[in-house]
Amino acid sequence: MKKSAENIWLKFLALFLIIFALLSTGLFFNSRHAYLKIKSYRDSLESCKKLYTDLKNQYSVLESKYNLALRSALQGTKLIAQKQQQLIKLQKVLQKQDSILRSVQMTVKEMLADYDESQLKIEIKNGKLYVTMRDKLLFPSGSDKVQSQGIRALGKLAKVLKKNPNLQIMIEGHTDNVPVKKSRCWKDNWDLSAARSISVARILINKYGINPENIEVAGKAQYDPVAPNLTERGRMLNRRTEIIITPDLSELYKIINQ
Repeated sequence: MKKSAENIWLKFLALFLIIFALLSTGLFFNSRHAYLKIKSYRDSLESCKKLYTDLKNQYSVLESKYNLALRSALQGTKLIAQKQQQLIKLQKVLQKQDSILRSVQMTVKEMLADYDESQLKIEIKNGKLYVTMRDKLLFPSGSDKVQSQGIRALGKLAKVLKKNPNLQIMIEGHTDNVPVKKSRCWKDNWDLSAARSISVARILINKYGINPENIEVAGKAQYDPVAPNLTERGRMLNRRTEIIITPDLSELYKIINQ
């Protein structure tokens, strides 16, 4: 009877151990599975945190670039607006100057209506008014002394110039390509053309009261022809004094330099 009870107890103990072992094995696998799952979640969380940090840094970089681009765009828009305003001002000034120049042209034509194209020519070129006087009107052949009919023509022109004191005046002397006879007064066509432009300037200043600060003179000799020097007519056209009238450009330069 005692032996039978021991056998039963041993069997029960063995069964208990088997069941415990089975339960322990299950718990082990369950706990390992749970551990691996937790580790996977933790790794995923770390990856998400790293991704979040990277995205945040990228966002900061993009935000900086966006702000910089926005500032540049705003500055560009402001600059464009300024340039547009500058262009509008320039157009207004140019229109005003063109209006003044055409008004002066009409008045000069009226004042010099008694002279034909063989004596003088009046035209606007490149934003300037050209009053071209032929040598036959101003000078005897080979001389830099203005003759009486030329002085009268310059007097009529001076009346217009005095009413427009801001006009700038360039006086250019031109010759044909025939060498001038050398004398005590000049050695070549350079001397003659310069002397003629100076003579015209002195008449405008001394006789008719034009402000000398508005006048420039130049001698071009034969080096700026308007016609070939192969014919007498071509040489006649090249022997000329050009009085080039320009509106005051100070306002224009001021706008450009802003």
